[in-house]
Amino acid sequence: MKDIFKYDLRVKMLRISIGMIYLMFGVLKFFDNLSPAKELASQTLVILCFGLVPSFVCYFGLAIVETVIGLLLIANKFVKQTLKLPLEHLLGTISPIILLP
Repeated sequence: MKDIFKYDLRVKMLRISIGMIYLMFGVLKFFDNLSPAKELASQTLVILCFGLVPSFVCYFGLAIVETVIGLLLIANKFVKQTLKLPLEHLLGTISPIILLP
């Protein structure tokens, strides 16, 4: 029975730490020139949106999505649905390797 508690605690700590990382990087994007990857993210988002959406709108949307992912992971709300969002986000995160060689 103690092993289940330890596992549960480890999973909870991992979920909260990943949530804090998402929250931190999401909040940084709301402030101009604080995010170190602003230019790369903006260029990638414009390519992924086929140039139909302005870069500042895409970037602001990314900030909102990262912040929401972080808050939901920390608050332990809608966990099954929330765990799909980081997977989709990570696909977008590795897309510059292909799109911007």
